[in-house]
Amino acid sequence: VNVKDNTFLDTQKGCEQRSIELYKDIADKKKVFFVKDSTSSFDLIEKCEASATVGGTVGWESLAKGKHCLVFGTIWYDACKGIFKIKCNEDVREAFNKIKSGSQPSAEEFYKYACSIYENTFHIPVTVTHYLEKIKSVKNIDQCMWNIARCVNKTLGRYYDN
Repeated sequence: VNVKDNTFLDTQKGCEQRSIELYKDIADKKKVFFVKDSTSSFDLIEKCEASATVGGTVGWESLAKGKHCLVFGTIWYDACKGIFKIKCNEDVREAFNKIKSGSQPSAEEFYKYACSIYENTFHIPVTVTHYLEKIKSVKNIDQCMWNIARCVNKTLGRYYDN
């Protein structure tokens, strides 16, 4: 197992939240190795059987390269087929068994999911200032959020049967 720390978190607040004991505990595990921050995530993905993340982009990058990802948190792409949502030890065992048996994410399913995301986000403004201005003018935020959820669900329904 190769461990690459998320340096973006380190520059934000990650280092403040992780103890040196955590890193020592990880380093003490057999067959677990830290890789340099400068190591390309794409190179690691190319050489791995699967990736794991709490909620980083490495999962999406792995799917794009045809590799499974174990997700231990919540992230925008965690409903995509090929992601193993991990909530308990049994989920890890099940994911490992599927990966060892040769299971691979479907490029077609990844494309369907990416298309549904694109269709739901392409026309949405991306500036925070614009959002704040729009939110101030919305009379019923709950209704607005339900409308967005229905739109996303409808688009996902075009690509997925379930």
